[in-house]
Amino acid sequence: MSVTATIIPTWTVGDRLRKSRIHAGLEQADIARILGVAQSAIAKWERDERKPRDLLRIVEGWAAATHVPREWLLWGVVPAAAVSDPDLASLFHDSGETRYPA
Repeated sequence: MSVTATIIPTWTVGDRLRKSRIHAGLEQADIARILGVAQSAIAKWERDERKPRDLLRIVEGWAAATHVPREWLLWGVVPAAAVSDPDLASLFHDSGETRYPA
């Protein structure tokens, strides 16, 4: 019996920023105000048109505001402690390049 696999593409940093913001119920204007940046900057980051100048500081603030691990925002890595969090399960589902049987 052969098994074929489907590859789910890895999300970009911008994808994870947008998904976490929406999951937290925040608008771009909300996260911009929290981080002290322009809403246009948020839009560009979420579309992967630009990266924040101080990426680590922004990701720390974004993680705190959206209650997601900074490791996931930066690299798509889900820390073991977060895997069992039912509130975050839908956020992390299919977030990385993973092979699933078709």
